[in-house]
Amino acid sequence: MTAKRADSWISLRPGTDGALALSLLGEIFALGLQSSSFLSRHSNASFLVREETGGFLREQDVTGEESVSYMVWDARSRTAVPHGQAREPSLTGRYPVPLAGGETVLCAPALQLLRDLTEEFPPERTAEITEVPAQSIRDLAREFATCKPSSIRIGFGVDRWYYSDYTARAVAALAVATGNIGIPGGGISLHSGTYPVPLNLRTFRSPQGKSAETLDVISLMSAIETGNPYPVKALWLSAANLFNQTAANRGRVISDILPQLEFLVVSDHFLTASAEVADLVLPACTIFEKTDLIPGIFFQLQQKVVEPEGESKSDLEIFAGLADRLGFGEYFRDTPEDYLEEVLAVDHPLLEGVTLERLRREGAVFLNRPPEPYVAFQDLNFDTPSGRIELYKEELVKHGAQLPVYREPIEASQQNPLFQRYPLTLLFSHSRHRIHSTFANMPMIKKLDPEPVVDIHPADAAARGIDDEQLVRVYNERGSVTLKCRLSPDLRPGVVVISEGYWVRDFRDGEPYGLTHDLVSPTSENYAFYDTLVEVEKI
Repeated sequence: MTAKRADSWISLRPGTDGALALSLLGEIFALGLQSSSFLSRHSNASFLVREETGGFLREQDVTGEESVSYMVWDARSRTAVPHGQAREPSLTGRYPVPLAGGETVLCAPALQLLRDLTEEFPPERTAEITEVPAQSIRDLAREFATCKPSSIRIGFGVDRWYYSDYTARAVAALAVATGNIGIPGGGISLHSGTYPVPLNLRTFRSPQGKSAETLDVISLMSAIETGNPYPVKALWLSAANLFNQTAANRGRVISDILPQLEFLVVSDHFLTASAEVADLVLPACTIFEKTDLIPGIFFQLQQKVVEPEGESKSDLEIFAGLADRLGFGEYFRDTPEDYLEEVLAVDHPLLEGVTLERLRREGAVFLNRPPEPYVAFQDLNFDTPSGRIELYKEELVKHGAQLPVYREPIEASQQNPLFQRYPLTLLFSHSRHRIHSTFANMPMIKKLDPEPVVDIHPADAAARGIDDEQLVRVYNERGSVTLKCRLSPDLRPGVVVISEGYWVRDFRDGEPYGLTHDLVSPTSENYAFYDTLVEVEKI
């Protein structure tokens, strides 16, 4: 949808965004279109890096004194000095620096090392990697650097690859190098138009100041399977369909991880894929049968309109009943309205005048958005060890990722031997008809979206003797799924797309969520749902 409305659609091989970003950076540097003043003042571009260790040069290395100040090369004094004392910090070059112990080491500003990296990706080589014409790369670099302000909306697609953090850092470096940070209309973001809602959740989540440990999905799978970071033997799922498509490599999750749970409880009002594998299913009431708050750019009071059917209860009531049986029911004595008043009791301009009583009267209330648009990092203060934007990450030297290097996708790459057997990259799209798996079972939605399909380019279909609407099997060595195919000339050749969120039972045979691998990068801790190779055959 977005590409169809864009002035220019630059279609690149999936997973190669990092190479494109580095090539664009290289062109910007070659044309001298970078903002050297911004880089010098607000990033660690000038900090000297010891080339033999990859670590930053510190004042204590040079003077022997107990100071960890970052060192830069002062072009005026032609010596290494603490960054706060430099009159003209150099951003490029290589300099021998004598250390306190008598040794001399070769150092270079971080930006010089970044420039060295970008020189490995000239447009011609990058065109071979990304399948984007070299001239398109040159034109895009110049246009981005000369149009002020420029901003990048990176989206969530980049996030679903094994080396997603490398890619995101390379893309962010484009905004940094051109000085498009902290200014209206600039920056880089996943999405736009929303504000973080300043609700007071600490009181409820941390009774008596004690907070529970939390785990993301990846850590949870590890905890169940290996006991790291701590053993998890029982799991209670509420407002989640974890065992449908949330965790990667679903087949292995069901066969190897799920059986290691001693007790699984699911609280839901539908028999979801997660409820089907539960030891105990508790009937949760629907949104029409309970009072709650829907936060966002506007606040909506979700008011109960009917009493819960049968034995169903709200999650709060279920938790309160269990807490009472376990001997700490005093933490759940209040009514839903009491808790809503508590979370709204915040001294913040966005919520000024937003009370439960007002929500009862008006139903929905817009946040008190300031008249001036929000600009991220307008104060140019950054929560980093150096207090600056860090183009060079010293702590990632051990991973070889101190700079946003480009790495081929860990699976969905033509260089992978598996590519000979599975030459198609599987991507998952989001549906306009549901939110992940929510609403996927509704009869009205079923009429609009009766069954899952796989989109495939006509050229890829023809090469496999596949016709439109034909039943096909999408498979790799981890699993397979049977569904109809749909020919789509809007796709890149070599790419197939299945909409995520369908319930497992919606597929004729198999399911697509087991096609994904569960390899996790140590620097991103992220499932690489898109970094997947498959093949398609007609049935």
